[in-house]
Amino acid sequence: MWIGPERNSAIIESLSDSLKISNKLCSLLAQRNIKNYQEAFHFFRPNLEDLHDPFLMKGMEKTCSRIHQAIRDSDPILLYGDYDVDGTTAVSLLFRYLKKLSPNIQYYLPDREKEGYGVSKSGIEWAKDKGFGLIISLDCGIKSHAEIKLANSYGIDFIICDHHLPDQNLPYSFSILNPKQEDCPYPFKFLSGCGIAFKLIQALNLLLPQENWDMEECLDLVALSIACDMVEVIGENRILAFYGLKRINSNPQLGISSLLKVCHKNRFGDDPTPKIRFQEILFQLGPRINAAGRLGDAERVVELFTTEDPFLANNIAHDLDEENIKRKEIEIKITQDALNLLKKEREALEEENPLPFSNVLYHPEWHKGLVGIVASRIIEKHYAPTIILTESRGMITGSARSVGDFNIYEAIEECKDLLDQFGGHASAAGLQLKKENLGDFKSRFESICTQRMGGISLKPKLYFQEELDLEEINPGFFKILDQFSPHGPGNPSPLFISRRIKITKGPFKIKESHLKLAFSKKDGQILEGIGFGLAHLMKGLFPQTDYDICYQVEMNHFRGNTTIQLLIKDIKPSQ
Repeated sequence: MWIGPERNSAIIESLSDSLKISNKLCSLLAQRNIKNYQEAFHFFRPNLEDLHDPFLMKGMEKTCSRIHQAIRDSDPILLYGDYDVDGTTAVSLLFRYLKKLSPNIQYYLPDREKEGYGVSKSGIEWAKDKGFGLIISLDCGIKSHAEIKLANSYGIDFIICDHHLPDQNLPYSFSILNPKQEDCPYPFKFLSGCGIAFKLIQALNLLLPQENWDMEECLDLVALSIACDMVEVIGENRILAFYGLKRINSNPQLGISSLLKVCHKNRFGDDPTPKIRFQEILFQLGPRINAAGRLGDAERVVELFTTEDPFLANNIAHDLDEENIKRKEIEIKITQDALNLLKKEREALEEENPLPFSNVLYHPEWHKGLVGIVASRIIEKHYAPTIILTESRGMITGSARSVGDFNIYEAIEECKDLLDQFGGHASAAGLQLKKENLGDFKSRFESICTQRMGGISLKPKLYFQEELDLEEINPGFFKILDQFSPHGPGNPSPLFISRRIKITKGPFKIKESHLKLAFSKKDGQILEGIGFGLAHLMKGLFPQTDYDICYQVEMNHFRGNTTIQLLIKDIKPSQ
């Protein structure tokens, strides 16, 4: 289903008059809530001077004062992080900064299989045994009530730096940095965990200025976290992502540089390294970093991002690449098992019963670190809110992924009396429950999905932002369109449609599952198009037949040539 936008003609016309660009481009701005020349200027020209004062964040002054005290008194500080991209980049960023101020800084990342997500009791015990008097959690901790209470009982001060949605009752910690706290006046609420670590460094550097500290040196790691944690790429995040991507493509720190070499070697052989786009970070760097936490030891990622030894960085980057290959193999096997299980469950339904509005699948031997990825793969085949569960340490644990605008966190929250733990946000969540509660949870979750999604077509929706004639797609148009990047949630890559278009070349199948074809403009110029994963549409496509196409516009760099290319998302016969 293709769904178009609501348009505000007055704002579009006003923007077009002041910016001297086409109404179609101004419509894209208006859909991003940009209403005048000044707002458009800030959007097209991100500026680090527009970052907010870090001391606007509740708890910042108290947090900085406690860290300063620990540095002054040579007390050991432990950085406790999550094992995903956001957590490892946050720990790496703060570690690199504090290590220049004190030698007594260490980090700890929990073992995903043995300790699970967030602050663990075994981690607190380890910190007590090692004599730490201050723990700073990064990208976790906001729901760790019992663990922080345990730390307090040992006389350990605990500072929480987290961006996840807090409960109404907060843990009893020394201080909390989280702009989502109800009474936090910080104006931007969508920072990543690494983004909060960056704001803490900003504040610390005002109190304990480091000579020659360069803010932009931090931003490659921050951009990495924004891309991979899929936080909103608007406001302050868009500024950080813009400059961070610039840094990644010009002078990245050693760890990122080593990972880029591995990625580009696999994709382009010995060709000169092309620049990576912001969205490619998620699919190229992200899986390799996450592979460490999913299958092994996430502390190697922090080692990669904090070492100054090129040989060590190169070795870790190649190890992560190898683990990512193993991860893919295991993921494919689990996905196929899950699809087979889903097929059996649906075949067992009586004919008069409608198909479920959710997919909840459990197997005790599925790998805990991969269930989130598998949930996303199941949605590609069976479009519905999906939860993939496995067994770990005597409990059922798993990950949930949503579809469309269905808030899966709220749905899971309605089942909280059946759960031991849960957390996340509207589109993705994690949960843990006792085995005996699985049947009741599955029934209630399906009931909630049925109530909220009943009558809604369980088919993916494509929300396009403008209708274009192919003639409008030219280098001048793309030059302005390119300035809408970096893209992500809140600022998606614009999706366009064009109607009654003829295929003038192809269609061809490439690499088993992708679709390659081309279209002609009225002046005879050819526009190449590629549809990833759309080879199954080939049988219904014929040259010189009219089609409607839904696509994004991008630049294709191939063998030294740069051309405009359409990234096809869907294609159907014209009505």
